[in-house]
Amino acid sequence: MGDDIFEEKRFSFELYWVEREPWLKSHGYKLRPRFTPDWVPSWKTDPTKYNGRVWQAEDAQMTVQCDVGLDATRINDGLQVYLKRVVKDSDERRIIEYLMDATIAQTAQRYVPFLEILDHIPNDPNYVLAVMPLLQDLRIPRFETIGECVDCVEQLLESVQFLHHHNIAHRTQRPPRYFLIDFGISIRFPASETEPQAIRQLAGDLSVPELIDPETYHDPYNPFPTDVYYLGNVIRRTFMREGDPIYVNQGHLGLEFLRPLLNAMTHPDPSRRPTIDEAVTQLRQIVSSLSRWKLRSRVVLPKDNNFGGFARFFPYLGRRIVYTICRVHPIPSRNVKA
Repeated sequence: MGDDIFEEKRFSFELYWVEREPWLKSHGYKLRPRFTPDWVPSWKTDPTKYNGRVWQAEDAQMTVQCDVGLDATRINDGLQVYLKRVVKDSDERRIIEYLMDATIAQTAQRYVPFLEILDHIPNDPNYVLAVMPLLQDLRIPRFETIGECVDCVEQLLESVQFLHHHNIAHRTQRPPRYFLIDFGISIRFPASETEPQAIRQLAGDLSVPELIDPETYHDPYNPFPTDVYYLGNVIRRTFMREGDPIYVNQGHLGLEFLRPLLNAMTHPDPSRRPTIDEAVTQLRQIVSSLSRWKLRSRVVLPKDNNFGGFARFFPYLGRRIVYTICRVHPIPSRNVKA
């Protein structure tokens, strides 16, 4: 692969950010070199730097979905952030502003903390930019113990529980302490609403029974049981060994004790699923029945081979001995003082 395919010309969907880079800089946010107006490719300024491997250059990487948002750096402290385009007059913006309220934010630890909303974007009057910390996939780094997996599941359930207590149906679950992100199709109901109804809108998970039935597709539905399904399915696909070849290598062996709860959360009949409060209660009962020895046990991925498992065992064993001696709780968040 030569450097002839890496041209100085940027893609049209990247130019949105290039044009607004000076404005963002004036508001305290720095974009990567590729998005600056006077960008000169690093492989052009120093042709020998990458020894012909131009694709290794950071500024040679095309940013996917940058029409939705882009990473940046907050200039005053170097914090890596994500700038998400949000329709100005939308439920998403109203939910973000509600969650940014000081009273709500003080009690919240389970959704991504929004830092600010940038309004009056040059030549883009219908959008604002929601600024949040830049996060990474929850599977990086990989989970090492059953306690770490349980901790993640518990925090994800508590995240949805928090939103439901504030009458917010998230309506999609994307497994990113752990935070829920993306309120693009979320909806908040008045506190007085006893029978919340929403119009169907498919998210990333296309397996939700009540959303794919052609006979009822156009009927309003209660999105809160659907949230429970989304979450249960995300957890099942992330942590359990499923038959679907897409997810079979993502499962973690040793977590079968979660299956009854996840089966209930993903029941085909929404009326037979637990509420999020019931799911949290059931999970805590399950966790309380597990010994510390079980929680400190190592989890194994189906794709792990004998050599890789052997190489990881001794570092794991050393940490386990240290944590046991120091009385470190096997569920990591229990060691964090509020």
